[in-house]
Amino acid sequence: MPCDILSLDEQDVLGTHKTDMMENLQKHRLDSNGRRVSTESQMDKNQFRGNIFERTKKELDEKQGCQMVGYVRAYRVPGNVHIASHPYMDIVNGLKAKDYQFDFSHRIDHVSFGNKQDFDYISKGFGDL
Repeated sequence: MPCDILSLDEQDVLGTHKTDMMENLQKHRLDSNGRRVSTESQMDKNQFRGNIFERTKKELDEKQGCQMVGYVRAYRVPGNVHIASHPYMDIVNGLKAKDYQFDFSHRIDHVSFGNKQDFDYISKGFGDL
């Protein structure tokens, strides 16, 4: 899936529903061999939707993927964090109408929960684990 139409979302029982959380997240565009091509910025998201549509078409033609790296802050209440494309459904539906196919397969390399400072301390001491 192209980075342009992937969104990291958070939803909880308090009614919080944040979409496309980019503040502490980086999205790296990957070529068809898994090598980084570029990093998506917040400026990319502030562009006209037509620009995102055209860029996504190009990324699909080139069979690009996306690697998300970073962290999110979440309240300690029941809820979920998920990767979705629903904030960009107008673009997805437009591309589907032009017979573009989407590959939602994914691989999770690392997920952890807890305080970022504690995680950083542990990573420094046990970086090879």
